[in-house]
Amino acid sequence: MFAGGSKTAYNYNGIGYDGTPAQPSARVFGYDPFNDLWMRFADKPVPSMDHRALLPANGAFWTIGGMTKDQQVSPLVDRIDAKE
Repeated sequence: MFAGGSKTAYNYNGIGYDGTPAQPSARVFGYDPFNDLWMRFADKPVPSMDHRALLPANGAFWTIGGMTKDQQVSPLVDRIDAKE
C-alpha cells in the first residue's frame, strides 16, 4: 500500500531537486502480488508526503505526521481503510 507522496522527487526539506517545492498527494493505492493487480483506494482527507511508513493497526493502516502543502510539518494522524 502507498499513501500520499509527491510526483516530484525532493530533498528532506520538501523542495524538489529542480528547486521547485514538491506538492503533496492525497492518493492511496496498493498492489496485490498474488493477483498481479493494482488497486485504488479512497484518497486521504489531507494531501501529505514524507511519512516514511504506513503502520498497520486495528484493521487499518495509519500515516503519522509528514508534510502538507507549503512544506509544513504535519501533526496529523490519518486512518486508511484498505477497502476498494
